[in-house]
Amino acid sequence: MQESLETIRDVIYTQNSDGTISFKDGESIELTNLSAVQLLNKKAGELELLSDFGTRLNLLKTVEEAFYELGQELLKLLPGACIMISAQEEESHFIRVKKIYGLRGNLKRVISLLGVNPTRIRIDTLSMDIKQLQLFTNGRLNTIDQGLFYLFNEQISKNLCQTTEKILGINRIETMGFSFNGHHKGGVSLLMREGTDFDNRTLIESLIKQAAISIDRLRAENGLKDSGKKYRELVEKAELAIAIDDKDGMITYFNQEFANVFGYSSEEIIGQSHQSLCHPEDLQWIERIHKKRLNGEKVPEEYEFRGIKKNGKVVWVMLKTAPVIRQGRITGTRNYLWDITERKLN
Repeated sequence: MQESLETIRDVIYTQNSDGTISFKDGESIELTNLSAVQLLNKKAGELELLSDFGTRLNLLKTVEEAFYELGQELLKLLPGACIMISAQEEESHFIRVKKIYGLRGNLKRVISLLGVNPTRIRIDTLSMDIKQLQLFTNGRLNTIDQGLFYLFNEQISKNLCQTTEKILGINRIETMGFSFNGHHKGGVSLLMREGTDFDNRTLIESLIKQAAISIDRLRAENGLKDSGKKYRELVEKAELAIAIDDKDGMITYFNQEFANVFGYSSEEIIGQSHQSLCHPEDLQWIERIHKKRLNGEKVPEEYEFRGIKKNGKVVWVMLKTAPVIRQGRITGTRNYLWDITERKLN
């Protein structure tokens, strides 16, 4: 039975007759040693922390920065714990530990105990059974009773795992995956020692969910940047000349090979157009075809013409062209050119 609906520090809550308090996000907490006001102040503090964390995540530029922010925030909440953050490898279905926080210089010792660096262990998500996948895609923290042996997908002997846990004082392991549309893309494992305070499970789950969204966004953004960089490098290294012009025939983009065909440097080719690059006797019909293409009329996609190099010499060019369409309108053409002078003169 609900008795009241109130707000403290912008936290909307309902105090129930069974001694619990329910919050707008669905969480229900039993009143024990804390008063209602103390509990609500604690909840408000958690919401402020989440808001601040989300703001910091939005300012990040790389996935590694997101790993660090998440790791440091979890260490504040779980002093003495070890935080392992894993992620899916690029263009792969393998998961690997990317960052470990909280070992305080004990990584070499862990490597010695386990016989392998945890960051070198690759887990194939395609080999996981249904139970394992559900564990990492259910969107909440899960207790790993089998310890490191299970966490490392049984790739390290059980005896070595148990020995490492004992020496490091690990008595509890919780893990939560980064899950998107049911796909396991890594996650966070909390290796806690005896005495680690773990009464803020919901807050930790919320932090991990926020970080997972940020990590997925950053990977997508950086992936696009990398793809664009690789494409530009490919274009620059291509043996064919590439150029884009606008409706007036002005060159708006070109690669180095395009400048080479006409004997210009990259700086000198800027501002050139059909008028300056085409032979006067071919310019009229080239511009006529260009105008028709801009109007959507059917014209040849491939033809030969004479160009004029910087030194005034004629260069024969084979051109293959296609319209550039932006927001449903033809704004110019994309052109691929080959220097065929030698073939034409022989």
